[in-house]
Amino acid sequence: MKLQTRDQRLGANLAVFDIKKTNVLTASDTPGFSVAAGEVMEQAISFKRRPIPPAASSLNGHIN
Repeated sequence: MKLQTRDQRLGANLAVFDIKKTNVLTASDTPGFSVAAGEVMEQAISFKRRPIPPAASSLNGHIN
């Protein structure tokens, strides 16, 4: 989701992630080798607010 004020002095982005990866490689007990670990899931919310210059502040966040 993206938001921008009418005077274009402030903007913000919001994103929600739900990612599933399969056959992710991980280190094996044997040095130098990898094995498929199965499935890895990541769920996150990302928010970013950005004032348009000349303002110098910014608020960024990422939550897992």
